[in-house]
Amino acid sequence: MSGTIYLIVEEREDAKVVEAILLAKQIIVPVYPLYPSHGSISRLTIELKDLIATAIAKRQPGDCIAVLHDADKFKEARRENYQRIQTICRRYSKDVVHIIAHDEIEAWLLADEGICRWLEIRQENQDSRQKPEDYLKSLVKRKTGKDYSGPNRAKVRAQIDGNTLSPSLRQALNHLDNAPCVGTIK
Repeated sequence: MSGTIYLIVEEREDAKVVEAILLAKQIIVPVYPLYPSHGSISRLTIELKDLIATAIAKRQPGDCIAVLHDADKFKEARRENYQRIQTICRRYSKDVVHIIAHDEIEAWLLADEGICRWLEIRQENQDSRQKPEDYLKSLVKRKTGKDYSGPNRAKVRAQIDGNTLSPSLRQALNHLDNAPCVGTIK
C-alpha cells in the first residue's frame, strides 16, 4: 500500500500536470494538492509555512511532502521570493522535498513524447527554453484553434505518455525512488 504525496504547488493546474505524469509513468500514489489562495509565486512564498504545516499535520506514516514551483528564470519576478521558498524548504528539509521545474512546468509537457507527437513537433529537452508556457499556448492554439485553458489543458494532459527528455522532470521523479509514499511502479 502506498502513502500519499502532499504536493504544494503554485496553482491547481500544476498538481493536475504532476498527477497526469505520475499516471503515465505508472507510479501509483495518491496526490493531495495544496496551493495558495491565489496562484502566484509571491502568494506561495507568503503561505508556504502554513501549507507545509497543514501537510505535516495531515501526514501519516508512509506519506511524503513536496514543494514544486517553476524556476521562472526568464520572468521579471522578484528573485527574493524564490530564495525565501528555498530557505523555508531547507528549514523543513527533514519533512519536505523541494522540486523546481526548469524553467516552467510547461517545459515538462513540451518534452513529453506523447504531447510532441500530438502537437506534431520534434521531441526535445525544453528546460532551457525561454517562456515554455507561451510556446505551448501557441502550439495548442495552432492544433486546436482554441486557447490553452479549461478543456484544452485537460486535452493536453491526456496526451502525456511519460517518455520525457526533460532533465528537471527526471530529477523530480528521482525523488520518488524508494520514497515511502510510492506504491507499485510498473
